[in-house]
Amino acid sequence: MDPRRLRLVARLLSVGSIEEIAALAEQIPEVLTPEFELMIAELIQQALARGEPEMAVALADRADALQALRGAEPAEAGLFELLMRVPFADRVIELADVGDWNSWLIILREGPDLFGKAFLDYLDRCRPHVTEGEAYLLDVLAAFLSECADVGPDAAVSRWRSSAEVGEATELPAEFSLAALSHLVDRFGDQDDAVAAQALGNLGVLYYQRRAGDQGQNLERAESLLREAIEMADRHGATKPRAQAQQALMNVLLARDPQRNVKEALDLSLAALRGWEKHEDPEMWGLIMTSRANTLAELGRLEEAIDCYAASLTVFTRPASPKRWGISMFGLANAHVRRGRRDGNRADFETALTLHTEAAELRTREQDERRWAMTQESLGWCYLLRDRSAERREDVDLAVGHFNAALEYYVPGTVERPGIMHGLGRALLARHEETADQADLAASKAALQEALEGTAKIDRRDAHSALAAVHLRLAPADSSAHTAAVAHQSAALEFTSAENEPQRWADEAFLLARILLERGGTHQGEDHEKAISVLTKALALAEQPVSRARILEALGMAHTWRPFGHRDADARKAMKFYREALASFTKEKDATLWASVHYAMAASILEHAAPGGDDDQERLAEVLGLLEEAGAAIQPDDRRGITRIENLVGAAHLAYGNREDAIAPLARARAGYARLGLAEEFADAQRQLARAYGPADRRTVRAAITAQRIRPMTEYPFDFGKAAELLGHALLRQGEPERAGHAYRDAVRARRWAMSVVTLPTDRDLARRHFGGNIAEQACLCFARAAEHAGDDDGPRLLALAVESLDEGRMGGFPELETALADALARHDPGLLEEYRATAASLQSLMGMDRSTLTGSLIGPRASIPDVETWLRARDAAITARARYSAVLDRIRAATGLDMTVGPLSLQEISGLLGPDEALAYVLCDEGEGTDRQLLLLVLPDGTVQTHWSNPGSRPSSTSRSGCRTRVSASRSAATAS
Repeated sequence: MDPRRLRLVARLLSVGSIEEIAALAEQIPEVLTPEFELMIAELIQQALARGEPEMAVALADRADALQALRGAEPAEAGLFELLMRVPFADRVIELADVGDWNSWLIILREGPDLFGKAFLDYLDRCRPHVTEGEAYLLDVLAAFLSECADVGPDAAVSRWRSSAEVGEATELPAEFSLAALSHLVDRFGDQDDAVAAQALGNLGVLYYQRRAGDQGQNLERAESLLREAIEMADRHGATKPRAQAQQALMNVLLARDPQRNVKEALDLSLAALRGWEKHEDPEMWGLIMTSRANTLAELGRLEEAIDCYAASLTVFTRPASPKRWGISMFGLANAHVRRGRRDGNRADFETALTLHTEAAELRTREQDERRWAMTQESLGWCYLLRDRSAERREDVDLAVGHFNAALEYYVPGTVERPGIMHGLGRALLARHEETADQADLAASKAALQEALEGTAKIDRRDAHSALAAVHLRLAPADSSAHTAAVAHQSAALEFTSAENEPQRWADEAFLLARILLERGGTHQGEDHEKAISVLTKALALAEQPVSRARILEALGMAHTWRPFGHRDADARKAMKFYREALASFTKEKDATLWASVHYAMAASILEHAAPGGDDDQERLAEVLGLLEEAGAAIQPDDRRGITRIENLVGAAHLAYGNREDAIAPLARARAGYARLGLAEEFADAQRQLARAYGPADRRTVRAAITAQRIRPMTEYPFDFGKAAELLGHALLRQGEPERAGHAYRDAVRARRWAMSVVTLPTDRDLARRHFGGNIAEQACLCFARAAEHAGDDDGPRLLALAVESLDEGRMGGFPELETALADALARHDPGLLEEYRATAASLQSLMGMDRSTLTGSLIGPRASIPDVETWLRARDAAITARARYSAVLDRIRAATGLDMTVGPLSLQEISGLLGPDEALAYVLCDEGEGTDRQLLLLVLPDGTVQTHWSNPGSRPSSTSRSGCRTRVSASRSAATAS
């Protein structure tokens, strides 16, 4: 080199600022020539060759400054070109070759110069010269190595590998490897040979394994690189690079879209084995076996998957290949878990637990947090589904713990999280079944709902089914829960194919039918018909004996409480199904189901019993015998089952008139339900005890009031109303007529509430079974009796209650009052009146009732339905007609202020609709207090009520015992005299 130019270089190195370099360039313009630039570039290479990186960087700084003075942009350098200029570049290459924190920790321990001051200063000087895309990686690397210098590599690695404070920088080793290999591939350019194919394949693998960035874009890039690598390797006959890329591509395809790509992945597993033998590269053969096993597992061919995992374990041993041995062990364990979940074989879960335990030391959180989290999920399913009834509580606690541990890694937004939430929801539901903890039930609902959000790949059938079970248990406190349970179980059924999975479909259909049978409410009749239809199909598909027995039992229950059809025929069908169920399995096979079927048979006999016949004692003996058999089959620690049997024993004695014998078992049932915390069942036992005690017993009052409080009218109108009737009987018998009147009026209101949403006469028939037909008259008579002995202040109040109770519980309505309203509407808008009459007539015709029942009263003979299809068509038409009728009523109210529904009226409203010379008369029969009297009530236009009791024992033959009401025209004096 020219000595003069070397002296110029020395002068450049002696100045530091850009101003000094600019001044030197003005004095000596030669330094701005291309020839001088080439000489500096040669000196930089010589400095690097001598191991003088500081000199190389100083020269590069001056070259950049001179380029800027010439008006040219400084040339950017690749990060890895700069890093290769350090004396310990071999250690930097080692960092780039491994992509995990454990390997980095070993390298850092052996080479402290990697985080020495000289290297950190060099990284700082490199910062202005790297490309914009690599600047972030350089900054992260510098920050990490600075922390190594401050606290030591062990502490730094411990924090960086899992700390949320550093965000995606937790993936620094993998990102560093990715950047290094990307740099290498870029340098290959258009090179087309086996070496380039190997590099492309390796880069594709790194993108597949990448956790930072957009996962979809990572997988798309990985697929593109691997396909290019396979084509290039094929062109050059490079068998090993081709097989490696094909094996990696299998994993990428399954990660991108398993359903669409699984067939291609399986084909790749065979293609990767072509052209070479296992002994030529056992490690690659084992990797391909593992990927093939993953693919077979995705296809549900779990037996073949288990064989392939086992084959890979003949190559990967714990001492020689601990990481790959652990991956195959985990895959094998997971395949056993999936097969156990599919087939119900609990031995698979025990095998999986053994495999996990054996490989536990290789799956610690410190070594590999992602695979540790995967293991936690698998362990959660093992403990949740293993069959250890004696240790069930311990197992579900462990399951909840493992799922929660997995969620520490799978934070919101990760692809795997929905599957973990599904398992956690199932585990929390299982723990609730052990402890009855409502907090677990609420948490289970939240977890399962999160699992079903979005489009994540989970067992949606199982998640919907579990969420249906959660809603079913929430039903006592949530009136909408039953409907939600039906919706989720219906969704679970949609995810099951009756053709491909007949037994699975039958099991899901059985669960849907059970929910339909339990829902109740105004759709009870329709639900029963749907349940019978679903169960009939399920019975034709079910293959397992115990499954068939459960379906037959459910069919028996559906016919036992079927609202429609012929009761005697349904009773015979129910017993036929129960007997078929008992014939299809043995007590030893499933003692709990054996007890359940016997219990259901006893309940069916009671439901269809008609006490008062010559065979009452035989029937009672049959029921008690069935319940004794049920009690002998259940487990001694099944407190709920024992309590249910006690309750039904009491109900049986009560049904056949043995009130005294009913009290003891019902009292034991009540105490049992109290201990179990089952409020609804406790209320039912209280209500039955109120019947057993009889109206003369003060305990009846307490029992009935408690039953009412636990099952309020707005949620349980039938049960509330029955308890109110029993309370009314008791209070009347015990000499408290006013309180009895209020109790009967509560029963009237419960009946109105139950009837407020009915659509067809068949729905009304459900209410007829639960309420006495004369409860409004009973309330009226009780208030009238109380008025007999009341003073001048209370008498009018009680008589007003008597009249209003009758109006609230009208059985036939008040056509006169409706006529008055119609006249008023005609004066406002004749067109609306005609529309009202037309819609009312249409609704009356479809519902088979007279005009007065539009107010919600109960009237007419029990309707009969020829068949379910006809009923469903009629129901749809009736719903449409009621909607039109309701719309017209709303328009009338908006336009005129008139309410054409004629709801319960006050005494003043009733009297206000009478003419000046009119009265409204009610005649009722009173058979209480050992007398047989008749009561005449007269409502006068001024709002007063007059009463007249007939002489004891007399009964005019013209008076109806059902509570006849008639309108009379007379002067006030004439009305009073009557």
